Amino acid sequence: MQQELAQNWGIQATVLYDRAPGHFHPTSIEERHELFLRLGLHHIKGHSGLVESAVSDDHVNSTLFTSSSPYSESDIQRSDPIKVMLKRNRPALIISSASWTADEDFNKLLEAAVLYDRRVNALLGEDYLIGIDSEAIIANDPFPSIHIIVTGKGPLKEEYEKKMQKLRLSRVSFQTMWVTARDYSLLLGSADLGVCLHTSSSGLDLPMKVVDMFGCGLPVCAVSYSCINELVRDGENGLLFETSSQLANQFLELFKGFPHNCKLLSELQRGAVASGSSSRWGDEWAQKVLPLVRKLDERDHA
Repeated sequence: MQQELAQNWGIQATVLYDRAPGHFHPTSIEERHELFLRLGLHHIKGHSGLVESAVSDDHVNSTLFTSSSPYSESDIQRSDPIKVMLKRNRPALIISSASWTADEDFNKLLEAAVLYDRRVNALLGEDYLIGIDSEAIIANDPFPSIHIIVTGKGPLKEEYEKKMQKLRLSRVSFQTMWVTARDYSLLLGSADLGVCLHTSSSGLDLPMKVVDMFGCGLPVCAVSYSCINELVRDGENGLLFETSSQLANQFLELFKGFPHNCKLLSELQRGAVASGSSSRWGDEWAQKVLPLVRKLDERDHA
């Protein structure tokens, strides 16, 4: 945008980047457990691509991703009597926040989910059969199941939910929800990967949702367009894609060996943390805007 203003309008502008506020941060395991309980993410029910939360018999102690148990007497004395752990065979959690408008092509994400499902089954030599009990197989293979949560409201939400319901997937599930601002930041900090489907009609704006994700230390797979590399540095804090096939391949590459042996995913997570912590909104304002305001004030009082 700075170049656009200079070349076409003769305006010399100072660049002010959006930055996440301080309450966006990586979420602790305890915070994740409390959040998942609050959102009802105990277990999922349904056989289509779009699923709902379901309460389990152990809904107080267990979620889809976490479990809790009292510390044993041999543990060191703690103020918190409950021990929370991430489940070893948990699904990978992907978050995509949406305005559900034509600026975001969610068909790419739906198609990538189908391709991931089929390609994993092909890689493992499994028959692509819907309705079989493959839970034991999935728990022991190198590729995890994936749970995709899409937040937000918008005019195309119902249309895409109908498309999700028609999917028949053995390894990928979708869930849509609306969360509070507080829970939104906690949810981003609890996820393993963010997906951004934003495309800029002007080619000049950057998606604030990615800024929020980086503030929570969440790496992002984002649709590639002209200026997105100002924010998403391919191979450093995220990956760029153009097609659903590329996105599906990125899921395969990032999640193989999940949750403990994902080298590239770990590298991107470190890059996202660095991007999110390098500067916050207050810092950006103080460094870029405040000097301009002071300069104008001095000029007006000269």
